[in-house]
Amino acid sequence: MIKILTKILIILLSFVVFVILYLTFFGINTKQLNNHINSQVLNINPAANLELKKVKILLNPKNLTINLKTFGPKIVIDGNKLEIESIKTNVSLKSLINKEFSIDNLKISTKLIQLKDLILLVRSFKNTPQLFILDNVINDGYLVGDINLNFDVNGKIEDNYEIKGFIKKGKLSFLRRYFIEDLNLLFNIKHKQLYLEEVETSVNKIKLSS
Repeated sequence: MIKILTKILIILLSFVVFVILYLTFFGINTKQLNNHINSQVLNINPAANLELKKVKILLNPKNLTINLKTFGPKIVIDGNKLEIESIKTNVSLKSLINKEFSIDNLKISTKLIQLKDLILLVRSFKNTPQLFILDNVINDGYLVGDINLNFDVNGKIEDNYEIKGFIKKGKLSFLRRYFIEDLNLLFNIKHKQLYLEEVETSVNKIKLSS
């Protein structure tokens, strides 16, 4: 009897270890969490809506969280659809078990999109005077960016956000006197900080680089 119980325990333990390893390294694809993720995004930002495909679930046993990742989603804001490369987020196992599904962070990687579309996306989550000014001076241009947002217990964005990427063929105008064209640069935006690198542009037809 003891031998049988021991074999059963070994089989059960082996099965649990196999499931944990499989979820950690390979994960599973599902659509069952799409509505939960979308509702969380709506709680954070009522103006945004997600069109999700399958979500990949990976287990992180170190900090007892589940990593969720989806490729090719679309974010719909005020009727405008933004093509996104991928969206990642973490959910604690405790909140999932207690049916208190909540998102701690969002990592959004964009495809090549228009500058104004990205500003529309960021302003819908966290509007600032700087973004309002940018929205009014930018005329054209494209961007690929990574947006990293962290949320507090109330669902508000914390100040440790980060937005980085590169801009191509940007066009801006200031006071109808200064015209910036062919703007190419790398950028990194943090709370009250803006870093620019490899800047190439022309101001009123005068070429500049830094």
